[in-house]
Amino acid sequence: MTFHIIIILVIVAWSCLCAFFADNLRQKQQQEHGWLGWLENIDVKVIGTLFTFSLVYRFNVCYSRWWQGRLLWGNIITQCIDFSEKASLWIIDHDYADRLNRLIIVFPYVCKAQLRGVSICDPSESGEDLIRRNFLTLEELDYLEANPCWQPYYFLDIMRAIIAKVIIQEYDTGNTLLLPKANKIHEKLFKPLDQAVEDLARSMGECISVRTSGLPKSYDVAHYAFFCTYFIVAPVVWSTQIGWVTPILAFPTASITLALISMGSSLVDPFGSDFVDLPLDKFCECVEAQISAIQRRSKDDTLLHFAEFSTTEGYNIDDWASTKLSSSVHICE
Repeated sequence: MTFHIIIILVIVAWSCLCAFFADNLRQKQQQEHGWLGWLENIDVKVIGTLFTFSLVYRFNVCYSRWWQGRLLWGNIITQCIDFSEKASLWIIDHDYADRLNRLIIVFPYVCKAQLRGVSICDPSESGEDLIRRNFLTLEELDYLEANPCWQPYYFLDIMRAIIAKVIIQEYDTGNTLLLPKANKIHEKLFKPLDQAVEDLARSMGECISVRTSGLPKSYDVAHYAFFCTYFIVAPVVWSTQIGWVTPILAFPTASITLALISMGSSLVDPFGSDFVDLPLDKFCECVEAQISAIQRRSKDDTLLHFAEFSTTEGYNIDDWASTKLSSSVHICE
């Protein structure tokens, strides 16, 4: 921000200097033939057009990176909820299902920390809050602090280990999966559960790719070269036509241009904490709320009852409406 302010002040000072010399040249031209007319004939429209095209193209590229990050986080949210639904309904051992759901809730939070270049143990992240809400244990947090790693993949490893233990326990003792081991297709549940972990790993990997790749340095250098060239030449030409209005025009023009450049640079990495970045905290809270609701539903026998016995045969909406009306009248009385 300070760098941009300095650039704007330099452009305004240069515009004032150009206006001053243009005013002196105009006075001399009244006495003798000068080269003010030659300056007036310089056409900066070509440079302006090229610079505008470069600015718009760069902003579009930056916005496409932001949009890609948004889509990837949409995938993470969808995949977490889908994984939780499978785990909650297919794993009938509630200890394993709750442990898996707990890790699924933690996963977006560690993804957020990873994409911001810090650990979930960092005070600016949600590690301590997750411990208070019983989603993360102090032992797990201490281990992560003592063993730096890509933390999202650490939790994916734990998820895979839990799924493996679920399958093994079903073989050993039973009463773990919805489909018992006596049913020959129970082992088919392993593939979609493992695929859910793989999908999360792929989405996280693509997010890391978006964050680390950025824009080529040479492209930024060329863009700033266009900017400097335009705002060196343009005030010279403007000052011969509008005089001391040049600084007034140069200030908002340079400010808006630098704001677009700065905004584009922020959009390239959409996972930070700038005002243009994605609301990752809200995404994580959304996943937590939905998975908590899935856990509660999975432990309610009503869900399985509706799945097995719900039917519309012999159902009359008029009877239901009259019953509700009678109940309401009774309550009012």
